[in-house]
Amino acid sequence: MQGTPFTHQLLQQFEPLIHSVVRKRGFTPIHAYYYDFCQELRIHLLTLYDQFEGKPLSDDRYAFVSYAKRGLSWHLAKYLRSLHPERELSLTEIEDTAGQIPMTSGEADYSLVKLLHDLKEHLDSDLYELLLCLVFEELSVKEMAERFGVTRRTISNRKKKLKSFIESWIMAQP
Repeated sequence: MQGTPFTHQLLQQFEPLIHSVVRKRGFTPIHAYYYDFCQELRIHLLTLYDQFEGKPLSDDRYAFVSYAKRGLSWHLAKYLRSLHPERELSLTEIEDTAGQIPMTSGEADYSLVKLLHDLKEHLDSDLYELLLCLVFEELSVKEMAERFGVTRRTISNRKKKLKSFIESWIMAQP
């Protein structure tokens, strides 16, 4: 394998391909294991580069994209099968259960995707956007206030309201 700058350039150039392969399997960035799957494919992309005969960043780019897409898809399928070693899963079963892989080693009542989907139906747009900021971004109260164009006190009040709503909503679930 080539040096670190080349590796970085290779990964940067083909990052959209990695995300495309993971999304094609039915996973979105809000899935608990989405970024783990992407990391697994980044590592495998380097292996595919080592096996490829050509120049993936120049003359043979299109051939490498096709080769890598197929190789990454198969690797992800094998990786997903390894998550259920007790039995062999077909590709259809993997695709059908994409959003249902538990977030922890124990069974979760809701996947993060389902929880966010359900909450979206019950929250107003400001609270839902705040929830997304809290879950997916590491912003300070000041940064959130600037983003929403409100005061820090308003953000704090919305956070309290959101917390209270989520707690009562979860307790009301069967």
